[in-house]
Amino acid sequence: MLSIENKKDIFTKYIELGSFGLPIEEFVEIVFLNFYEEINNELASVEQIPTTEVWETLNKAVTEFDLDHPILKILDNHPFFRQIIGPEYSMFNRYPKVYDYLFNQWDITHLDEINIGIIGAGYGQEIITTLFYVEQMLQRTNKTGKNYHVTVLSQNNRIFQKLRHGMLYPKTTINHYFKNSMNVYFEEQKEDVFSFSRNFTQKVTFQDFDLLHVDKSPIQDAAFDLLLIHNVIQYLTLNIEVQTLKAKLVKIFRYMDLVTKPEAIISIINEVSKPNTHISEVCDSFAGNLSSYHKHQWGKATIYIKKGY
Repeated sequence: MLSIENKKDIFTKYIELGSFGLPIEEFVEIVFLNFYEEINNELASVEQIPTTEVWETLNKAVTEFDLDHPILKILDNHPFFRQIIGPEYSMFNRYPKVYDYLFNQWDITHLDEINIGIIGAGYGQEIITTLFYVEQMLQRTNKTGKNYHVTVLSQNNRIFQKLRHGMLYPKTTINHYFKNSMNVYFEEQKEDVFSFSRNFTQKVTFQDFDLLHVDKSPIQDAAFDLLLIHNVIQYLTLNIEVQTLKAKLVKIFRYMDLVTKPEAIISIINEVSKPNTHISEVCDSFAGNLSSYHKHQWGKATIYIKKGY
């Protein structure tokens, strides 16, 4: 009988097949903590393999690096596994150079309230990272009394539903980043398992959103002073023709322009190299045609700063 830890080790090896060397330990810990029962049940329901053998079969396939094994083909096309494994192996504070630049250069003195939009939620690490940097910025600038709000726009999938109702995080993971402030940002739900602090969930709103259908977004006016689109747009390039992609990118950038205020900042990150040429071409062309943006390249981010009216 395999233990939960044994199964997590097998699941880790499965994730490693497509990680391209990225660190995945934090990602696996969060996924397994939140979705273990569903992972176990979905694997048990694979019809071609007896329930008692499915974990052993998966272990054999990943250990032998047998990418043509039927179980790997099944999981790679399985809606549930595609959904929970899709968010780019997100991590806390994945882009410290970018966050340092954004929150150290950002002039908030003219803002009565700070409104931040995040497109794409992952497992919540970017939400918490953003809250952390905002709090640090307010303390550093003696603006701790200034109100702020974060709106998270994402597809309404199982991960987003879990975020809305309380994503769980293992102490070993968050302690690495928030050792001296863990009790500020998190609340312990059971031994060594934490969720967002209610003090911060009150500052976050979750909105259903589809990047391919921005015209149906619940937000259609200038709402944000800062808009983060990190490792989201690149997924649109899968199985899509170049001209169709460019047309969709134009709509997306128009939407980003629509929902940002004068002097707002738009930060775009795309880790996948293939779509970057098209994304940069469309975004630069659109911003240049408007003549209303300054462009900066900082770390992995392309940053567009909107000119004031």
